[in-house]
Amino acid sequence: MGYWIIQIEGYGPHHNRDYPKDADKMAEVFGGTLKQLGHNVQAVRFYSASPPERLDPDRPTAAEPVAPEADPEGSPV
Repeated sequence: MGYWIIQIEGYGPHHNRDYPKDADKMAEVFGGTLKQLGHNVQAVRFYSASPPERLDPDRPTAAEPVAPEADPEGSPV
């Protein structure tokens, strides 16, 4: 038991009126479910924007983690 963060990135519908499959609505429902089950949910946030630009195609993005020993520069990822 302890502090946790859940991060989900994806593409799909969001911010539509009366469409229950919107990602923003589903995120809110999931946060509510966690609260109902006794979790101390401090925030539920939804951001919509363009995905981050990949400046170095040879280096993984946050969505593609790599083990530190596999990092060619030897720095933490």
